[in-house]
Amino acid sequence: FEDVWDKVHHAANQNQSAKFAEDLKQAIKKLQRHREQIKNWCGDKAVKDKAALLECRKRIETDMERFKDFERETKMKQFSREGLSQEWNDPQEADRHRHREWIAATIEGINHKIDEFEAEEEAIRSRKTISGQQRARLDELQSHTRQYRYHIGKLEQILRKLTNDTLDVEELGNSGLQEIAEEAFAEGNRDGSSVSEYMSQMNDIYGEFDLEDVEDLWSSPPNDRSAADAVEDEGASRKKGK
Repeated sequence: FEDVWDKVHHAANQNQSAKFAEDLKQAIKKLQRHREQIKNWCGDKAVKDKAALLECRKRIETDMERFKDFERETKMKQFSREGLSQEWNDPQEADRHRHREWIAATIEGINHKIDEFEAEEEAIRSRKTISGQQRARLDELQSHTRQYRYHIGKLEQILRKLTNDTLDVEELGNSGLQEIAEEAFAEGNRDGSSVSEYMSQMNDIYGEFDLEDVEDLWSSPPNDRSAADAVEDEGASRKKGK
């Protein structure tokens, strides 16, 4: 992770920076898997001295925070460049841009949580023996992953409707979707009854926007194309239309 981190911050050009940023994302996924394995070892009564393991876990979580800050700053720079490249003379267009920003950021955040679920699942499956409690946890993780992918599918549809100007911006703002999504996918919220309640409220709001059924996403991988790419494409299409 440190090697790639240095490369990202010393890239000679934007293409190199983008490549190293993708390498950094893969490195952080490996660290997430290592963290889950360390958590399993720390919970093993046979391991008496856990000091070194706890120190490693702390270092990994510090790197995970660094990565989140890096990704957040990268997204903000991208949105700032796009905002500066266009004239938001129309207040509704400015509002549309703001909604696209939070939806794209929310989708990225949900994908991070899915990565955590999958890392934990992989750590459990790597054990020589899996207890009944761990099998139940696997079922939970798979259920959470399907739910989160479902919401990605719905939010991506809303993002596309904003891009294609087929969704009323004011209606979206008054729906309360942003506030509920922020609570549902807040840092530290992974599962539980409160999250399920927020997701149920989000599902009710989806019904207001004439979205397509995405039940197939409950068992299919999410689109590899990021929400930020959709945001960037909208800027390009608007420039062509001018």
